[in-house]
Formats: sequence, C-alpha cells, structure tokens
Amino acid sequence: MNEALIDYLASVSWSDKDVANCHAKMQPPFCYGRHRGPCARNTRQAGVLILLHTIEDELSVTLTRRAATLQHHASQISFPGGGVDSGESWQMAAVRETHEEIGIASESISVIAGLEPVFVYRSNNLMFPFVATLTGDSQVISNEGEVDSTFVVKLSEVRAGRGTYSNLAYSWKPVNVPGFRVSEGVIWGATAMVLSQLLSILDDFTG
Repeated sequence: MNEALIDYLASVSWSDKDVANCHAKMQPPFCYGRHRGPCARNTRQAGVLILLHTIEDELSVTLTRRAATLQHHASQISFPGGGVDSGESWQMAAVRETHEEIGIASESISVIAGLEPVFVYRSNNLMFPFVATLTGDSQVISNEGEVDSTFVVKLSEVRAGRGTYSNLAYSWKPVNVPGFRVSEGVIWGATAMVLSQLLSILDDFTG
C-alpha cells in the first residue's frame, strides 16, 4: 500500500466526516439509531481490524465468515477481532484477536488509525474498528471454532455490490437490508456500517 495513502488515513479525524450519515446508510431496519448508544453498563467492548492490502494494484480488505456455531452473529461476514481482555486497549484486543482468529502474526500488523466505534446493540458490543496494514509475510490459518473461512475482497467489488437485500436480518419479517454483495455473500450490519465510513474517507483521497 502506498505511503501517501497510509499518511492520509493516519491524518483523518472522525470529525472530518459525517460519520452518523455514513453509518445510517447501512443500518438495518428497525435500528432507530440505537447503534449510536448510549451503551448499557454491562456492554462488552471489542476491537476489530480493517486489514488493508493491495492486490493487483487494487486496495482490498481481509474479512471472515463467522462460525455457524457462535452464539451471536453466526455465519455473518465480519472483520477479524473480538472482546477486550482486562488490561488491554481496544487496539491491542483487535491485534490479538486477529492473530487468534486467523493466525496473522501480531508483529506483522501495523495499525494506522481508528475509526468511529459502533454499538452493536443486538449482542451488546461496543465495536472499535482499526485500520491496519501488513508489514511482513504471515500465513492465514483460520481458527475453526470461531471462523468458517477467511478471504480478501477488493474494495472496488465492495463498492459495486452496494444495494438492498432480503432475508438477512429478521426471520419473523421479510425486509430489505442495506449491504454490500461480494462473491462470498452479503456484508451487512455493523461491518457494512464501518465499511461505509471507510469508503467515504477513501473517496477524498487524491494521492
């Protein structure tokens, strides 16, 4: 990934973008803005990693499909990451959990910047996303207990797949849900909301 883009991402602040609008474009029906909080006292804090690569000269991101056996958000497409342990920062948790879930060595990860957190009210998680790149070679080995698969998708494919899709969010009511369709499935919910913010930031990059 070129240094100009890394410097740009590191310099962007949350206030430079209408984050609420970016998130709102991808919020599922019946959210009523609850992803903005306030959170409950027992809300679990989590860090996730937006791991960027350049593949065939195109900016791409690493995503996972969560294991079907998980209690929350089973089989959904997500960023690698997880809960914050005692004594950890959000960024430390994002890097550690990425290593535990998909095997990428922590020392090969360089965190560039944090994005606006999202309150995932259905599972009571406050999710802190961090943009990062790889600084060295590291083999991807998925943890089968948490991840069904790991894949890399071009952001151009993500952009092209923006739309509304049915039968994703609620078994009790057929509704259309905003998301991004890629070859591995539809990205929706909190992951789509964070990607919407990232794509909006990248729209202003002129380097």
